[in-house]
Amino acid sequence: MSPDFIEQIINLVKRSSLCAFEFEQAGTCLRISLEERGSGLSACSPAATPARTVNYLSSPAMGVLRLKHPQRDEVFCAVGSEVKEGQVVAFLQNDALLEEIKASSSGVLLAALVEDGDIIGYGQKLFEIR
Repeated sequence: MSPDFIEQIINLVKRSSLCAFEFEQAGTCLRISLEERGSGLSACSPAATPARTVNYLSSPAMGVLRLKHPQRDEVFCAVGSEVKEGQVVAFLQNDALLEEIKASSSGVLLAALVEDGDIIGYGQKLFEIR
């Protein structure tokens, strides 16, 4: 974020009825809030230490989520395990058809947002990956 861009955002917040504004781009967070006394704005931008972003693995289609293959006992990826981009983490079942759900990025599975057997929709967030 350039200083000119930040200045434009500050001016927009001053002219609006907003009391706070937060913007994140490429791991950099800009937070602007009006002080109660009206003495000015405070902005912080951790450019030197970009925040670690959380990526979400979303469903490629509708169906029933399967965390393991029906013919196997083990779960493909448990919460806390490391995954690589393109690795199969679950399946989407439609009738007898199983579609692989692959990791969209490498990282650690932080949380499962759905459970085995849940009916999920297209684009629904399934897992958090960092």
